[in-house]
Amino acid sequence: MPKYFQYFPTTVFDNTRLIDITKRVEVRKSVLGNPYAFLPYVIKEGYRPQDIAFFYYGDVKYVWLVYLSIGVVDPYYDWPLSAKAFDNYIIKKYAVDANANGNAVIEWTQNTQIEENILHYENTSDGTIITKDTYDLSETLVQGDWKAVRVYDFELQKNEDKRVINLLDYRYASQAEEELKALLSNG
Repeated sequence: MPKYFQYFPTTVFDNTRLIDITKRVEVRKSVLGNPYAFLPYVIKEGYRPQDIAFFYYGDVKYVWLVYLSIGVVDPYYDWPLSAKAFDNYIIKKYAVDANANGNAVIEWTQNTQIEENILHYENTSDGTIITKDTYDLSETLVQGDWKAVRVYDFELQKNEDKRVINLLDYRYASQAEEELKALLSNG
């Protein structure tokens, strides 16, 4: 994202000129509300933001616009993880809970024979979510109306939801770049 940061103001710290990365920009609410300003896009496995910037906007320099369009703050965890990176994320995050390591952690997160990996329950008809404790303690719930949402399924759905994005229409890319320059030059 070197092109993006070239527009940021600079500051001096300890006699060194630095880019002031404390500045933050976001897509205007008026643009966000315009359904014609965005193109729905599904990120394919293995695609990086640079790939999408190149293929959609015609130039890798617009990678910042891909991030900005979807509100990415953390380029690693706000972007959908590849299958391998996802497995590594699951292993790292749940190793202690699973009291295991490696693929045994993934197996634990998917195990339908245990209750320790259940995060919550979801109503099969309306999508209402309740805690595991509420489900366990309730005497009035009809068990057939609820499904257990296990760690793996929850994390996988979160990751897959990140694949569906809205890109700012390529016709607005140059305008967005000019507005970025103007916005950041005004401090």
